[in-house]
Amino acid sequence: MRIQELLLERQRSLFVGRARELDLLQDLVRRPGENWHLLHVHGPGGIGKSTLLRLVAERIGRARAILVDGSWGFARPEDVLARVRQELVARGAMAADGTGSSAREVTAALNAYAAAQGGILLALDTFEKWNFVEDWLRDEWLPALDYRVRVCTAGRQRLLGPWQAGGWNLLVRHLELPPLAPCEVDEYGRRLGIPDGALDDLRRISGGHPLALSLAGPLILRHGRLDGARSQVRALVQQLLGAVLADVSDPLLHRCIEAAAVLRRFDQELLEAALGEPVPADRFRALCGLPFITGCGEYWMLHDSVRQWVLADVKARRPGTYARLRERAMKAVDGRRSGGYGRESEWLFDQLYLSGSDFMHDLLFWHEDDLEVQSLSAQDADAVEQLYRRYLRASGRPADRGGMLGLIRPLLALTPESFGALRKGGRLMAFCAVVPLTDRTVPVLACHPVAARAAQCYAPGKEQYYLGVAGYDPRTAGGLESLMARDLLRLLPRGASCWARWRRRAGTGSSG
Repeated sequence: MRIQELLLERQRSLFVGRARELDLLQDLVRRPGENWHLLHVHGPGGIGKSTLLRLVAERIGRARAILVDGSWGFARPEDVLARVRQELVARGAMAADGTGSSAREVTAALNAYAAAQGGILLALDTFEKWNFVEDWLRDEWLPALDYRVRVCTAGRQRLLGPWQAGGWNLLVRHLELPPLAPCEVDEYGRRLGIPDGALDDLRRISGGHPLALSLAGPLILRHGRLDGARSQVRALVQQLLGAVLADVSDPLLHRCIEAAAVLRRFDQELLEAALGEPVPADRFRALCGLPFITGCGEYWMLHDSVRQWVLADVKARRPGTYARLRERAMKAVDGRRSGGYGRESEWLFDQLYLSGSDFMHDLLFWHEDDLEVQSLSAQDADAVEQLYRRYLRASGRPADRGGMLGLIRPLLALTPESFGALRKGGRLMAFCAVVPLTDRTVPVLACHPVAARAAQCYAPGKEQYYLGVAGYDPRTAGGLESLMARDLLRLLPRGASCWARWRRRAGTGSSG
């Protein structure tokens, strides 16, 4: 066995998650007769794009997968054609004597090979370095390929500019690689041999970022907990930032990223206020286009893992700069809260984020950028009940225990505005409710043994609420409980009385 095979076997044994992405890539070849499209995988450095392509190529089989790595860049179209020809020669699809090297001959050989195989995957990796040949690729070479050549590109950025016109806008599909879920991080750690007691450190330092997992995992395995390896952790953070920020050469953007890490969310005015200098509109747009910046309604924010690393870095290297950024950011957020910009409760959370408390960050802001806070309606009752049943099964309780399942549908019909939901990629991940005690809701609550006591405390004319209906997807439970608690605070009016019994992994409540 060769060392390369040992490396691949080790990668396979530690690979977790990405089931959906693997299926999408394999389906390109499994169903070559369906509508052709170019699939572009994108995400920040170290998120696992190349590993994903290598693994899917292995699963499809060498005969039906051609992987072209552009790490060193291609200066001319001839360089790309030479690389593709090399792959075809290795598969016996072209002669090795050097004949047949023109663009037309290589293209014809590739098309014939794809037809003979019933469809192949052509994966073009590190696409951010294909800029010298990108126009030729888009305008000349790709249009000449047979539809059975299924093309996948992978790079840090989305495909923009000319890829959004000329018909390509209808043929390009984007697939963003998110960080791994907490349960997937735990699975990686266990496969590596990390004890359960140290998995919290792995989740915290990695944020689900695959490169961070590969670096932090062995460190935790050696030291047990990261508290005893502070110098190594600092070096790890530097290495991670080097990978993530490799393509960011503009010093202004580096300063903007530091200011953005201090803020929970930002727009151009908030960023300028925290930074203490103007940011031209084109540079702000460039910032928001970076692969580790995500939209958040009318605002933007850094991905959790990158935000954590940037904060740790700037605190350690430039504590004075961090203090000034934080001071200016606090003034700007205070002004937004007192000036009536949006809901006051939302700006309260921005103030809590700026408190600088690690405890507060862990409690309220863990994996925030993965999830969207949305409302629910009576039409969501089936999905909510299914989620709650999964939650009950995972906690080992029968579905009818406590009667909470029977509360969901009637309460959603009576007062849908009292429910909040957390979704990820459109999928319902968690829900909770702040149910007002009214003449309509009290009879419903009174019929259920757990909620009955709250109903008995009903005092007409007094603002009272029941906080006893909640649940989350047990497959990705890490961090959701605190975000649910935060959503309850959003839904609960100031000064209201409430009844609930909250405990870890609860999802049911009673008076208290």
